[in-house]
Amino acid sequence: MLTTFISLFSIFALAALLAGTFFLAKLAMQQETKAVKVPVRVQNQNPRIHSNRR
Repeated sequence: MLTTFISLFSIFALAALLAGTFFLAKLAMQQETKAVKVPVRVQNQNPRIHSNRR
């Protein structure tokens, strides 16, 4: 009884760890894409400002 409970608990723990790592990886990818998109917009706006000043 104890061995089956421990084995099931370990399986659920491994599944939870895998799900947590995948969830954190998705969040990290979303944050990276957001962080990458913002400087690109700033770089696109800067030449327009410089060209307008010239």
